[in-house]
Amino acid sequence: SPVSRNAVTISEGRRPGTPAANLTAANVENGRKLFAQACAVCHGPDGKSGHGAAPSLANVKDFDFAIQVVTSGRNTMPAFREPFTADQIRDVSAFVTRVLGATN
Repeated sequence: SPVSRNAVTISEGRRPGTPAANLTAANVENGRKLFAQACAVCHGPDGKSGHGAAPSLANVKDFDFAIQVVTSGRNTMPAFREPFTADQIRDVSAFVTRVLGATN
């Protein structure tokens, strides 16, 4: 089930569906915190898969694809369009593509 809105620090930001997120404006450190709070339980702290059948994120390098998956979900992953702001989606997607995707 989706992570509660209270499980993460909500920052000021646009809701998804407003102007597209910009990779250069991303806060990777905020993305790291969000990933640890909401994603690591399934994908593991290093993004290489954790509990269950969550896939490794080591090959995710496409920022737009990451935003789409975080926003809408995929397979058994829930959508985070409700608990996250657009800026948080941008930040966690940047963390996944810049940090986890770069470690491969």
